[in-house]
Amino acid sequence: MAIPCITTYPVSDPEKTGGLFGQLSTVLIETESQKDVYPEDLLDLVDRHALSPIYSFLTKEDQEFVINKIHTRTKPAWSCSMR
Repeated sequence: MAIPCITTYPVSDPEKTGGLFGQLSTVLIETESQKDVYPEDLLDLVDRHALSPIYSFLTKEDQEFVINKIHTRTKPAWSCSMR
């Protein structure tokens, strides 16, 4: 499963006002489980660790909020191994 999200570009400058830059990241998740794993649970996992999820249905106000958040908060790209 490939889930797009926005993370903080690694060479951003958190000390500078507006110095943070967002980047589009794609989290690839492969699972092997003896229990049921639901796609919405994996999506929720990514959303909790990203600056912002990528949804095409955002309102204009939501888009402005996301843009502001991307330039003012830090969330680096991350990796996760689930077994």
